Amino acid sequence: AALIIDDEARAREVLRAPLRELGLEVHGVTELSRARAAETVSRARALRPRLIIIDPLASRFTDGEGVRCCADPGWELLAALLDEPDLSSTSFVVLTALAPTCYKGHARSVALLKKPVEPSALFDVVLDRVRADSAHA
Repeated sequence: AALIIDDEARAREVLRAPLRELGLEVHGVTELSRARAAETVSRARALRPRLIIIDPLASRFTDGEGVRCCADPGWELLAALLDEPDLSSTSFVVLTALAPTCYKGHARSVALLKKPVEPSALFDVVLDRVRADSAHA
């Protein structure tokens, strides 16, 4: 399974096709907010996806805080997902329209792609990550 976390409906639709071509069942999360973060982590924990694709910079915020880069709810959600022990075998792809200069990284490997993402570039990155995961399994 794959989990797409992006508040833009069009982006989620563009991402679904290459994931389905790889035989992944695709689930989506549409809201990035501090209020929904625990729910999203719980959903990911229950789903245990092979892949999570997240755009941490939401185009709109439900908590009214505006864009503050790494202080944004999406970056906090990404950190919580990366720290979740039940997701230790999950691969992560981070999509963002802005260069993630504020992202300090994490002990886990995260692929970064700049939006707008070409479906072929996403397909290549996802395929590489799925193959790498299969080799380590």
